[in-house]
Amino acid sequence: MEAVCRLMFDLRLRRCDLEDLAHVERVEKASFSRPFTRTTFEALLHSNPEGFILAEDEGNVIGYIVYSVSGNIGSIVSLAVLPEYRGRGIGQMLLDNALDTLGGKVDLVELQVGVSNFAAISLYLKSGFAVSCRIPRYYPDGEDAYLMKRIL
Repeated sequence: MEAVCRLMFDLRLRRCDLEDLAHVERVEKASFSRPFTRTTFEALLHSNPEGFILAEDEGNVIGYIVYSVSGNIGSIVSLAVLPEYRGRGIGQMLLDNALDTLGGKVDLVELQVGVSNFAAISLYLKSGFAVSCRIPRYYPDGEDAYLMKRIL
């Protein structure tokens, strides 16, 4: 019997709820060597619930984006997609959703990304971000980060 690959999926974007954080943690741990803690996610959700968006496939959380606003500057705090769902445009959809929402509220969007995270850097460049500067030893393990910005 041959395995059948499911090429289409039922993608839905929605706001995160407190009950979703265990699923968000699963995505986070599968995506980053320096994962945010549940406490961090609880604080992000509490401070800005409209800026915490999930991607779901058939009710399963497969990715998320967290963004915030301070004055006329938006920040992409975190973006992650489960490894088995990468390369399908889900990260792009999450980012586009955030940028569309931020478009009427801010003039500039910025983010930090590890210099070795080539897939994320490529996504951000494709989405109109540019490297503003390199931040030495930004992460706890000593890795540098790029500060990337996009004017809206």
